[in-house]
Amino acid sequence: MNACTSRLADLRANQICGIVKGINYKPGEDVSDDNSSHWVAVFIDGAWRLCDPEWASRSQNAGKGEWKLIDDGGEGSRAVDDGDVALWYRYDDFYFLTNPEEFVYTHLPHDEKWQLLARPVTRQEFNEMVYAAGAFFEAELQVKTHSKCKIIVPKGQLDIKIKTPNSGPDLTFSHRLWISTEEQHQRESFGDVALNRFVFRQRKEGDVQVQLALPAPGKFKFELFVGDRLSNVCKWACTYIILNSAAKENVRALPVNKREEWGPGPDLLRAGLHPISHDDAIVKAE
Repeated sequence: MNACTSRLADLRANQICGIVKGINYKPGEDVSDDNSSHWVAVFIDGAWRLCDPEWASRSQNAGKGEWKLIDDGGEGSRAVDDGDVALWYRYDDFYFLTNPEEFVYTHLPHDEKWQLLARPVTRQEFNEMVYAAGAFFEAELQVKTHSKCKIIVPKGQLDIKIKTPNSGPDLTFSHRLWISTEEQHQRESFGDVALNRFVFRQRKEGDVQVQLALPAPGKFKFELFVGDRLSNVCKWACTYIILNSAAKENVRALPVNKREEWGPGPDLLRAGLHPISHDDAIVKAE
């Protein structure tokens, strides 16, 4: 649906121009005017609604770029084919009549009135927002601790919390941790231990909790994926860029865990088991 087809359907429509976090966007960096695009506002049931027909009908993969994968859902480093930019045609109804408060995470109009928000978002706020996809909002996730995409970590320790809805036990999660190949002195291991052994993820108190205890400085990219347990397919939900200036002191690698998550999670509850004495993945013994 574009402005012309909207008018043919006897709908009031307005074409909107602005900048987007699209195929050329690098997470954590400012969105330049080169990332320009256009989308549509349609007047339905007495209110303006936002649509992006292009994003609703296709998606693109920009390749791995500067990043090397070092943790794929708990598995270690592996090569990822860079390849050419890939394009898929598939329907994504998230970008059809989208909530303006969610639409603004990826689309910023030149005319702020078309944000359709009570308090318009500034360009600086747009640049700094966590890089969140439609899957993040469709799963009703909420940022709890870090609302900005770029996180500066001074001493190697980072705790990220994402709030899940009441239906959280039906959701499944995965993650990826990447390391930049453009930084000098980047390390993919700590001694003979791979860096994926320093990412800790658990489900607790309605949150997805991710703890990174990085044994080396560097530039990292953390991606969270979400899905439902019936389809067993996870979609990209959000991305953080992590700038770690110093290694965490006295850090120890985690034991090998094929389960991805730690502690008593939803799979335990679905089996009819409930933790009584310890609901945390870490048990401290005296």
